[in-house]
Amino acid sequence: MPTKPGVYRLWLRAIDEAGNRGPRTRAFTVQVRYIELGRQVIRARAGGKIAVRVSTDARFYYWRIGPRGGRVRNRRLSIAAGAAGRYELVVSERGHKARALVVVSP
Repeated sequence: MPTKPGVYRLWLRAIDEAGNRGPRTRAFTVQVRYIELGRQVIRARAGGKIAVRVSTDARFYYWRIGPRGGRVRNRRLSIAAGAAGRYELVVSERGHKARALVVVSP
C-alpha cells in the first residue's frame, strides 16, 4: 500500500494457512521515497548546464523549471541553464514532487 515518504522500522513474520505464526525477524529500517533530488540548491552559470541526480524507481519522470519542462528516463537530469536568475526546479512522478532552488549566475 502506498505510504508517506520517510524512514520506517519493520519486522516480518510468516503466518501459514492454518493461522500459525512463525518467529519474527529482527527489526530493520527501510526508507520510502518516490522521487528525490540530489541537492536542494543547484548553482549554474548562464548559458551553462544544470545537472542534478534524480532518485526514483519510476520508469520516467517529468521536470519543470519556469516555462520549460519535459519527460525523461535518465537518473541524471541535465538541462540548459538559460538566463541569470533564481528558479524553482520541480521533478514529479505520479503526483509525488521534489523541488530545488536553481541559482543561475551571469
